[in-house]
Amino acid sequence: LNSVLQQLYHTRAFSGPLMGAAPARRPGREQDELLFKLQVLFASLHVGQRRYHDTRPLCSSFLDYDGRPMSLAEQKDAYEFCSMLLDKLERSSDAARELVKATFGGTLQYQIVPREPGCAHTSTRDEPFLMLTAEVQTKDTLAAALDLFTSGETLDGDNKYLCEQCGRRVAAQRRCAIKDLPPTLIVHLKRFEFNLETMTRHKLNHRCAFPM
Repeated sequence: LNSVLQQLYHTRAFSGPLMGAAPARRPGREQDELLFKLQVLFASLHVGQRRYHDTRPLCSSFLDYDGRPMSLAEQKDAYEFCSMLLDKLERSSDAARELVKATFGGTLQYQIVPREPGCAHTSTRDEPFLMLTAEVQTKDTLAAALDLFTSGETLDGDNKYLCEQCGRRVAAQRRCAIKDLPPTLIVHLKRFEFNLETMTRHKLNHRCAFPM
């Protein structure tokens, strides 16, 4: 929680306009209370004399998808918290939604590219995103993880792609490309993997280098 809030605060293109937004504060509406408490937190860090801020008021107004308040005694996954926070901010007001999209919003393009002569019908589908998830199980740099993210897979043999325009199955590559990058890119390093033998999750603690 603290690491996410610190990163959002130090993204000045986001925290500055957010502090200046006019919260609606309609009684009993969770998103309004959350936006207001986040504004208070950022303002305290920005102009306050102390180098810390009590996050308990923010946590008390942050409800999970089951309507339960956040437990201060339970460690939260940073990716899950950030995803829920941005989602709730987008639903709090039109201005907050546009700010989130303008700062962190990008576009992915899912592509199926034929690899056989006689078929040039590429299929594409665009999808907005706020965060990217990068697999780091076998990678030790962010660049390598992003290469894996966009590398895709080959559709061949019994798994050939059915081209509706050609009316036949063709070998193809299915991949995901980053069509539009946001001004600030949030990358989630997937450091947990599920072991099917033990039916447990364990954390990947190896070093993953990234540019500063």
